Amino acid sequence: MSADPLTTINRAADALAAQNEFRTIAEFIRSSPELFAYISEVEARPGASARLGAAVQRRDQILREAAKAHFTGMGVPEQARRLSRELHSYATRTWPRDRLQNTNPHATGTLKAMLYDAFRLRDWPLSARQIERAIRSERLSGEVV
Repeated sequence: MSADPLTTINRAADALAAQNEFRTIAEFIRSSPELFAYISEVEARPGASARLGAAVQRRDQILREAAKAHFTGMGVPEQARRLSRELHSYATRTWPRDRLQNTNPHATGTLKAMLYDAFRLRDWPLSARQIERAIRSERLSGEVV
């Protein structure tokens, strides 16, 4: 098995999605909390999804990396505002096409590539305040953004 259950599940879903007739099954596999629990051997507490929790943590890490790589030299609130604007723009203009791709269509390290990876994990745009919390959560843990 790969390093983590989300990666394993996403790789399996990508392989299925490569065959157009299996695209619906691939999306079901990608979003299945039961499959995540089975593979990760982690049971969610009642009313919560361990898969969603892991996906949100990974998405937030990607957003922290995007802020660090693409919005340097500014404070966290401004990074969060700019990243939120980019996220909302991507969600309305680019994601509707990109979501049909089996692999990330953008060059590695670009902001669009990072937004694709974030949306692949959790298809939901965030407010500037939520992004600011995600950025600050890493700083509180002692890591530098």
